[in-house]
Amino acid sequence: MPSFSPVSARNRPRALHIGLCLLCMAAPFGGAARASNLTLDPSLSETGTWDSNPLMLRNNAKALYGSSTTPRLVLTDKAPACEASADLSASYNVFNQSSFDSTDLHGKFALLFENERWGAGVQQQSDFDTTRTSEITYFGSNVGSVRHLGLSLSPQVSFKPTPLDTLALAGAVSASRYESTLFTNYYVFTASPSWTHTISARQAAILSAQVQRFQTARSSKAKVDSVGPSLGWSAKLSPYMIAKVSAGTQASRQKKTDGTTTPWTWDYTFTSDVTYKDEQNSFSFQATRAQQPYGNGTERLLTTLSVTGTHAINENLSVNASVSYQFAENPDNTATQLKNILKAGGGIAYKAMENVEISSSYQFKNEALTNEDETAKGSLFTVGLVYRPGREIEPW
Repeated sequence: MPSFSPVSARNRPRALHIGLCLLCMAAPFGGAARASNLTLDPSLSETGTWDSNPLMLRNNAKALYGSSTTPRLVLTDKAPACEASADLSASYNVFNQSSFDSTDLHGKFALLFENERWGAGVQQQSDFDTTRTSEITYFGSNVGSVRHLGLSLSPQVSFKPTPLDTLALAGAVSASRYESTLFTNYYVFTASPSWTHTISARQAAILSAQVQRFQTARSSKAKVDSVGPSLGWSAKLSPYMIAKVSAGTQASRQKKTDGTTTPWTWDYTFTSDVTYKDEQNSFSFQATRAQQPYGNGTERLLTTLSVTGTHAINENLSVNASVSYQFAENPDNTATQLKNILKAGGGIAYKAMENVEISSSYQFKNEALTNEDETAKGSLFTVGLVYRPGREIEPW
């Protein structure tokens, strides 16, 4: 009888690499797959945190302080017609308030096949964390930290009928589950067909549509359906700057838990992403207006405006700053909902050694809710150390 020995810890990355290569060669788009490289990028970080108002309460906020230890491994395998990647991390969090202690697990996986005319891919993300990191807002509730499981799967396929045109279909299924009845489990289903036409070597026009359903997991389900088209444009404005913008309209309706359904209403949506990067500076401006699900079992239009920037003083020292403002649409005032959130801050990072980086950051937070006269304010301060032993590349 043949015997089988387990793969040793030393050979596990190579075993994964061989598996990815075989998958690429066996895939319908990967016939040309030959040589590839597996890149391993491990790191270990330790972060100290002080948060004056972790739950963003209007009164009687209690400061939270503690540390997070996070080992992380990023794997990337590239071949001429196939690319696979995995981003795995685990965080051990210990705080002065034991209800916030947790061990969080995060995983991102991606697989992409492409040839001259066809492309296909899939992305999967898993987050086993707490509401301290998963939620935009607590809606003013003093509920502590609640276990959260987030799962998502996003397949896509594309076809080029001509060298200048690309037809694509992307989909997504996501689920959020909580270990407390104070939060509501929900699902989101999305489909988005698109047509991209290359105008020139630097510009492209994009026509797309999106169909989405938000649905709670209760026996008396609440549902929000939305559908609408959008027109976009992407361009490489300079060797350092790239811009992508789109705008459209959206019709939506809501089925409430009591069985009543609201009529279809129209609203506008948009996305914008402008990035700049040279040898010393990087800058990003993002603006979105889209449906946002919440842990209280609702979905609302949320507008987000954010600016981030980094300046490298020298090869070892850099500073950064960011500001974001979010405000939500609230067609009814029957319950407390998010009105707006402002976050602003900055930080500094110093490369103390070849494989060691030290950083520190500060952030101010301000949150307003509907049906609330007062706003919640808070400050977040972090000090961190990251050790990166260096990348390892294994040719195949």
